[in-house]
Amino acid sequence: MKKTAICLTVIVLAVTALTGCDNKGSEDPGQEPMPPLLVADYVQSEENTKYTYEGEGIEYASYVSWVDYKSEDRIQLRANNGGTEAVNVYKVQDGKLVLSFRQAETYRRENMLGKEANANEILLMEPLEKGNSWTLDDGSKRSITGIQENVETPSGIYKAIEVTTVYADSTIIDYYAKGIGLVKTVFTGEDDFKVTSTLSKIEKDVKLLQRLKLYYPNIDTEKYYSKNVDIQFETNDSAEELITRLYKENIIENTGQVLSENAKINKISLEQEAAIVHVDLNREFLTEMNAGSAYEAMILQCLANTLGEYCMSEKMSITIDGESYSSGHIVLEAEDYITTDKENVIEVK
Repeated sequence: MKKTAICLTVIVLAVTALTGCDNKGSEDPGQEPMPPLLVADYVQSEENTKYTYEGEGIEYASYVSWVDYKSEDRIQLRANNGGTEAVNVYKVQDGKLVLSFRQAETYRRENMLGKEANANEILLMEPLEKGNSWTLDDGSKRSITGIQENVETPSGIYKAIEVTTVYADSTIIDYYAKGIGLVKTVFTGEDDFKVTSTLSKIEKDVKLLQRLKLYYPNIDTEKYYSKNVDIQFETNDSAEELITRLYKENIIENTGQVLSENAKINKISLEQEAAIVHVDLNREFLTEMNAGSAYEAMILQCLANTLGEYCMSEKMSITIDGESYSSGHIVLEAEDYITTDKENVIEVK
């Protein structure tokens, strides 16, 4: 049980990695005294960059991290430790770096910067001076225990802020470098059990690669055809826009269109616990469809299969520009769902 708990703790540590542009080394001894350190200097993350952390102690201490989305005061990070993917949203406000939203088992791409907060964990707080401390919601104490700590990593040597968190039966030390973010984490549990995650490599101009299976209808054979395609995400890319484009660019011979020339996906969101994906389409999806009721039902089934598989859901609800779906053939209210169905599917290589 202890090792299971430790494993989960390290996964949480992995997804709290804050990454950004490369800036390593020490201060020139001849420079004037350092100006006050600002939290924002330790969280500005670089776009389209992959950060690799090597781990020791347990399997899930190693992970990779990308910047999914960022705004003026918020950043969404995705972390993959080989066993799961998770996203966290952080905000910089009033001299504090706060983890405001977290979600595990998140394999789809979705902008969650505006999600309602489900966490309130202060990771860093000004003044960034040795001795500054604060208490977490669970009663644990977190404090700055060093300012110019030398941290050696495979990616370079950094001058880092050392932050120590003392829990009831364990201690975590995080090292943050200016312009980089988290460069090392050291977890120490009972009996001196130790787990580390250390920044080993920074790769620029790297896109996040995901796999999408597109489904298409054939009304003549009453069968569905599927095709695997890759989605390459840059920071702040919209999943809705990319999936819309991929549907139109990848056509399978002898199948019908799912999205017409001007049709587009407005919004995809997942009700995770209920495994329901909600999709909102624009009005042109209906006006340009030109299909009978049976063909329309097949088109909707293709969407349910495609988005259900991408979002790992079993049901899809559908709206048109935020209103109930009504085409003349089919009417779907908010509580009406289309269930994924993989029968009669032929995969095309």
